[in-house]
Amino acid sequence: MKIIIYVTCRFVHMANRPILITILGALFLIAAVAYIALGIAGILDLYDISDMDLDYTVSTSAIGATALVIGIIYAIVGYGFIMGWKIMWYLGVIFTILGVIISIPLVLALVGIVTLVIYALILYYLFRPGVKEFFGIQKA
Repeated sequence: MKIIIYVTCRFVHMANRPILITILGALFLIAAVAYIALGIAGILDLYDISDMDLDYTVSTSAIGATALVIGIIYAIVGYGFIMGWKIMWYLGVIFTILGVIISIPLVLALVGIVTLVIYALILYYLFRPGVKEFFGIQKA
């Protein structure tokens, strides 16, 4: 009986989920799959970076392991966005601010204006009252 009550309450909570949070969660999950696939390919040495003109030595296994960790983090964040976990709102804000910071040099090179605008819009959206209420940051 407790399980039925929990499931019913969870579905009611999901019905109040903002649509863009669902989209952001899905995008995080899609990125997670890509990073995990890239990570596995790197760890298994399925691609070769020896023909790239790099000034430093880096192994595909190190790149793959890093991509795999990023992919796992993205999967957790994406699932947390969809489920409305409070901690994921904070992580979303942190990742978005990092994205803005990383995009600033690209804007100065005139190639990252779209990325900066997207990150700014996401950051604005995460601070909307309905979104904060969904994550339990702000009461109704």
